[in-house]
Amino acid sequence: MKKILLLILTVSLLLPCLAACQRDLTAVPKETLQTEDKNTEKPTEKETEEMKKPEDFDDHGNITFDGWSDYVIVIGKTCDLAEKTAASELRNYIKKMSGAFLEIVTDDTPKAEKELIVGRTNRDFKGKYDKNELGEDGFIIKTEGKKLFLIGGAPRGTLYAVYTYLENYLGCRFYTADFEKIPTYSALPFTEIAEDKQIPVFEVRNSGWADLYDHTISAKLKLNCSHGRGNISAIYGGSEFFAGSNCHTLYTLAELTDSNVNKEPCLTDEAVFETVLKNVRALLDANPGAKYVSVSQNDGNVNDACYCESCTALREELGGWSDHYVNFVNKVANAIKDDYPDVMVHTFAYKFTKDPPKTVRPAENVMVQLCTIEGCFRHPLEECTSHGADFAKLVKAWAEVCDYLAIWDYTTDFYYYSASFPNLEALRANMRLFAENNVKKVYEQGNWQTTSGEFPELRAYLLARLLWDPYMSEETYNAYMDEFLYDYYGKGASKIREYIDYMHEVTKDSHLGIYDPPDKIYPNSKVTVRQSGLPTGFSKDVLKDYRSVDWSQYYEWYSRLDPNEILTKGKELFEDAARLTTDSVQRSHIKKSAIQIRFMESYYRHARLELIRENISTLVPLLVDEYMEIENDSSVLKTTMINYIMSPLEEQYEVFNKALFNEMFEFDINYVGEARRLSIINKKHYNYSNTPDSWGPNTWGT
Repeated sequence: MKKILLLILTVSLLLPCLAACQRDLTAVPKETLQTEDKNTEKPTEKETEEMKKPEDFDDHGNITFDGWSDYVIVIGKTCDLAEKTAASELRNYIKKMSGAFLEIVTDDTPKAEKELIVGRTNRDFKGKYDKNELGEDGFIIKTEGKKLFLIGGAPRGTLYAVYTYLENYLGCRFYTADFEKIPTYSALPFTEIAEDKQIPVFEVRNSGWADLYDHTISAKLKLNCSHGRGNISAIYGGSEFFAGSNCHTLYTLAELTDSNVNKEPCLTDEAVFETVLKNVRALLDANPGAKYVSVSQNDGNVNDACYCESCTALREELGGWSDHYVNFVNKVANAIKDDYPDVMVHTFAYKFTKDPPKTVRPAENVMVQLCTIEGCFRHPLEECTSHGADFAKLVKAWAEVCDYLAIWDYTTDFYYYSASFPNLEALRANMRLFAENNVKKVYEQGNWQTTSGEFPELRAYLLARLLWDPYMSEETYNAYMDEFLYDYYGKGASKIREYIDYMHEVTKDSHLGIYDPPDKIYPNSKVTVRQSGLPTGFSKDVLKDYRSVDWSQYYEWYSRLDPNEILTKGKELFEDAARLTTDSVQRSHIKKSAIQIRFMESYYRHARLELIRENISTLVPLLVDEYMEIENDSSVLKTTMINYIMSPLEEQYEVFNKALFNEMFEFDINYVGEARRLSIINKKHYNYSNTPDSWGPNTWGT
């Protein structure tokens, strides 16, 4: 358990010593987050007035002092949109931190002694660096004299340099689209930096969490791929994107009409190949600049594949399922490579094609994306094969045969978005596994449809950090987590961390799939109280007046459920966290995250209801048969009694579920799981007598 004192000490390792710095937590209004106008043109008359400083101004060696500055921000006269954004963001955050408003000038102005140089300009520092080494996203931060250089590869490197400088040297933190930490300074320090060069391990870093769909936070956390809701704007350097869908495309490309959308086409039919090729070309022509086009199997199982004589024979000849599919994708890739030389043809190693091919090697312009869907997500992939697949071995094997290997990883419970998902201990080890095996693209799929009542903000933040630095130490990883918790939840952070540690501790010997219900992840303990026997004190007259009986003492007459540990502990810790935190924004964060406790409680309450009905359905007939001496059929009486006894419990459960629904909607949580969308309009029609996964229509595939 990380005590709060250790938390603060660890966090300090991530930050330089900041003189005259005061922590300020800012909730950013969502409507101001994404704008095409980053205001990098000449300052307005009002802004020019703000830049006039006292004649006797002395910055005392700082960038700003007492709200004034001698520094200017320099950009290239022909710089691109993302570099303009970088300069504007640097100016905006300096203004927020210090009150000083710096002028942005182009490099055709005379050189000044004090400059913050952003991007590619005619200002160069001494010493050489390889621009090609920086690629599209790498950067260098360094100082020379009284100049600061923030230089990166095109199109995104310079923007990443600015955000990294704001974080690592000035103490800003960009947590979510609407929550960040901005220190305030009376003197914004000029820190000497010999050279801070960072080049990402993964060429493409993508996170499928709804909390990261905003383009601004995506750029701040250095994610460079489309997240499924529009390609990243050019003002943030654009993104690597697909022509069309990025998954399960063969049904559409082959123009299948079967009602089963998981049906696979015949891969030895020349007409199928020509149809797929035609549609691939059409997608690329309609999406100029696309980096990828997906020719990937559908979302079914091996039974959905083609078993015609020709396909069966080819599979046997080539060596297996993946050979068969890679062979087909290679054929498409070879057909388009001359006309679309910069495009990679994407395909899956998924379910029945997850094993690497025996004889067929993917073409140079083919990207294979291995999907970890069948893995255990509680433990690192290198430590667990409980679900029958050794994914660490598969990653290494595919790396041997594939020039461009990608990973599609899974990081939430897709049927139960708001259930506590204890995978935070495995994320770092898995990301390192991918990095060590030359994976070039990683997609971390999470709750892509909505936020949830669990820890989506924390998990999305940590995943972004890992995507940029997959080799970070455990200490650094924990420091990032603790710092996030402290800023996001305030003084209650230690209690939230205690809950996170606890949910991992109680599941350390369990295995976790991505569709497991809460009562499987954290199971109840059923206890047999008695095998048989009837309670004393009953008679014919008592049973005739059964509405006056206190039946609660008989709810668990034969068996009962022990109190669930995760609920008992979770309620206590979240209540303690709320009491400790006084800031209204941080208290709201705690309230939202506490929904996971009540979400899981709905499943445990339902399990207890079922157990009580089982007990009462056994007890009541025995009592009636023993004491009522009814000669005629007594089934109606028995049923009436059972329903009467259960009715108040079921009503209480429905009241609990309706309150849970309303609380979820208070925080815009409008999906229970990937296949269950909730609607405030239709809420009166939902089945609140059952668990949340039964509420609303099944929206799978819509």
